[in-house]
Amino acid sequence: MCFYIISSGKVEINQTTQTGKIKSIATLKSGEFLGEGALSQDETNHVRPANALVIEDAHLMILPRDKFYDLLKRDPETALDFIFQVLETTYKRLKFANEELIVLYEV
Repeated sequence: MCFYIISSGKVEINQTTQTGKIKSIATLKSGEFLGEGALSQDETNHVRPANALVIEDAHLMILPRDKFYDLLKRDPETALDFIFQVLETTYKRLKFANEELIVLYEV
């Protein structure tokens, strides 16, 4: 499992519903990331909550968990800046998901 940064192209994040339909959750583009759970989750106990599908030719940079931990030890200040950027984006995504749930329950 790895953390991925999209350097070019587009990646769709989707989930399969209980009825087997594929529901698109987001389309990520250059400069965005996915796989943030890989930075904190043990590979053996982690089930990915969604799927990623390249929908436009893409180049992705890969950050394996062990390399992230190396960065934490080697350059904690840079790692902390990185963590705050990931947290800020993850918060925005969670806020959006919560707003979507509210809309669904109001229908």
